[in-house]
Amino acid sequence: MKIYIISAFLLCSFVFLSISTASAEQTFSVVCNEKNEPACFEDKDGNIVGVNIEIVRELCRRLKFNLDIKLVPWKRVLSLVEQGKVDAGMPLFKTPERLKYALYPSTPLHKVAMQVYTQPQSNFIYKNLPEDLYGKTVGIRRGYSISPKFDQAIADGSIEVNELDSVEQLIKMTASSRLDAMIDKGSTVDFYLKKQAALLKHIGQVSQPQAAFLAISKRASQDVDILFRKVDLTLRAMENEGTIEKITKHFAPTF
Repeated sequence: MKIYIISAFLLCSFVFLSISTASAEQTFSVVCNEKNEPACFEDKDGNIVGVNIEIVRELCRRLKFNLDIKLVPWKRVLSLVEQGKVDAGMPLFKTPERLKYALYPSTPLHKVAMQVYTQPQSNFIYKNLPEDLYGKTVGIRRGYSISPKFDQAIADGSIEVNELDSVEQLIKMTASSRLDAMIDKGSTVDFYLKKQAALLKHIGQVSQPQAAFLAISKRASQDVDILFRKVDLTLRAMENEGTIEKITKHFAPTF
């Protein structure tokens, strides 16, 4: 009888430890678009850093997840999330197409408005959003959603879009007048303008600030409902505590 009780106790202890260890070692795989300062990028030493990176690191610390994060081109971020080859991707705007394959927490990583830039000597006047861009050739990053109204104008053929892989390419083509205008996040464009000692003219904002999220793949290898609930609750707590704001201000005061 004593042997049975001891064996049962040891078995229960082993199961408990196995569950605890599995939980402690749970990996959370995330992709972010590369060269996306100040949200996520590689520093001069090759470390993956950025506002969103630090927010997700704190999220994983609280959930006791091992964070597996990679920087990839934007189109690949979307395809990996859609196919369930990663648990999450960031920073994603909420669009009808993306809602088909991703779950969005109630708390965004940040809010950002897309800004319009032209060549410094351009006499292009931009007042109406986005009607003044009709008939123009506009550069955006490949796979980007700008705003519902702008995206619809592209679909209708009212705006000709040249999709490029990086902000550096957009700046170069706009500065050389190969694009009538370019659109991207102001904080990112400003970062690269300073880095490249380049000059563009800021002419307006193409959308109101939009929320960008850590979106959870509906086809993630983990239990999606449990994963999403954990991420949602933890991000909400981090926002209520002021942690997200603190990380943002510390890493990028102007973001």
